[in-house]
Amino acid sequence: MSKKNNQRGFSLIELIIVALIIAIMATLALPAIQRTLQLYRLETGTSYVINRLTEARLSAIKRNRQTWLEINTTNQSLSMKSTNDAGQQIGLGFPTYLPEGVQFNGVTPGSVVFTSLGRNNANAITQINLKLSTTNRNKTISIGTTGNITTAGY
Repeated sequence: MSKKNNQRGFSLIELIIVALIIAIMATLALPAIQRTLQLYRLETGTSYVINRLTEARLSAIKRNRQTWLEINTTNQSLSMKSTNDAGQQIGLGFPTYLPEGVQFNGVTPGSVVFTSLGRNNANAITQINLKLSTTNRNKTISIGTTGNITTAGY
């Protein structure tokens, strides 16, 4: 009778080689993952601003009075405001903060005002620039004189 040598499983060297291959692949993928996360944050911040601009515009039409979106570059937030029947300034909702790593860049003016017809109160196109604090990637949000909102950049 002969005995068969039934070895099952992997040797220690095989396991170490597989672990090294996984570590190398993870090291190569990490910068791409970080870059993707940063771009995702920029897109999220852009969506926040567009949503609040749209909300302010619709509120101006609905309330039949000027509504504006204040841009605070110190704490990277947006606040929507209007006036009540007595002409007093009131806040509408809570402030919206940009995601971590995204900031306003060269925003002029400090607020975007929509008329009761939903038009941009400025006589020119208003631009809001967002940028990543770690790279030179940016997005520009433009509000036309008719109130239309467009984006550009990356």
